[in-house]
Amino acid sequence: MRDSLRCLMYLLRLSGPDTQTSDAERQCLRKYAVGRRSLVEIGVYHGVNTRLLCESADPSAVVYAVDPFFTGKLGVSFNRMIAHSHVARAYRGRCVWIRDVSPTAASPGYIPSETSFDFVFIDGDHSYEAVRLDWETWTPRLTIGGIVALHDSRGGLGAGSEVFTNEVIRTDQRFEVLETVDTLTVLGRRA
Repeated sequence: MRDSLRCLMYLLRLSGPDTQTSDAERQCLRKYAVGRRSLVEIGVYHGVNTRLLCESADPSAVVYAVDPFFTGKLGVSFNRMIAHSHVARAYRGRCVWIRDVSPTAASPGYIPSETSFDFVFIDGDHSYEAVRLDWETWTPRLTIGGIVALHDSRGGLGAGSEVFTNEVIRTDQRFEVLETVDTLTVLGRRA
C-alpha cells in the first residue's frame, strides 16, 4: 500500500500502524525495557516499538527515537506522521524525536555526549556497514547491565545485520546473549 494511502487510513482510524516486529519480539522488548530510564530506538518506522518502549520503561524515562524519515515525491514523510501520532497516544513516557541517521543522532548536537543509555534497540538500516556503525556508535554509551537488542539479527535470511551479529557481536566479550526470539537478539552489558 502506498505510504500516503496508509497514512490516510491510519489518520481516519481505519487501520493501525504497521510494524516489522512479531508479537513475540515486542513482548521480549517490553520485558527488557521495564524500569529502564534512558532508551534509544534506531529505526522508528510507524512508532509501534517506540510507543511500547515509552509505556514499558520507567515513568520518568526518556526514549530517543532516531529515524531520518525520508520524504517522498511530495516532500512529506507519511511514516513520520503516523509515528508521531501513534507515539503521542502513549499513556506515559517522554519521547525525544531525532530526525537524522543514527551516527549523526549520537552527536552532541542532538544528545549531550555525557548521556548514557540503559537500553538500545537497533532496527534501522540492516546493511552490514550500517549495523557496524550503530554498534560502534551506541554500545560505548551503554551502561553496565544495560540492554542492546538487535532486530533481523538471526533467522537465516542473510541480511547484513545477521552477518555482523554472527561475526562481531556474538564474539564481543563486553556482552552476553540473554535471549533470542524470532529474528531478535537481546544482549546484556557485562561488568
